[in-house]
Amino acid sequence: MTNLHGIEVGQQLWYVPHYRRYDNSTFVTVSKIGRKWATVEPARYPRFDLVTLRADGGGYSIPGTYWLSKEDCDEATLAFDLWQQLKRAVEYSQPLTDVNGIKQIAAMCGIELKMPNDGDERGA
Repeated sequence: MTNLHGIEVGQQLWYVPHYRRYDNSTFVTVSKIGRKWATVEPARYPRFDLVTLRADGGGYSIPGTYWLSKEDCDEATLAFDLWQQLKRAVEYSQPLTDVNGIKQIAAMCGIELKMPNDGDERGA
């Protein structure tokens, strides 16, 4: 495996446990780097995969994620929250009946829409 993120011994990472009942997100320090895994100090935190930055759950669910910085984590969390709000707003809004409006929104989102009879042999 390769160290895609260029992580080095002594580097600080932000650890966020997936079980967030208590806010025990914290900075940890990389103590050792192997081919696939890296370990951190304090030692009570699990080792992590150098490619995915996911903590090793030892065959069970992933206990948490390591981030290169707290700011990266905050930005990803904000992007996820905003995406969820947008999805809910679109899902529960009144449907647009204007074909041109729907096409404009799709174009702004980079989505290519196909008309129902485009290339459909059944309708011919």
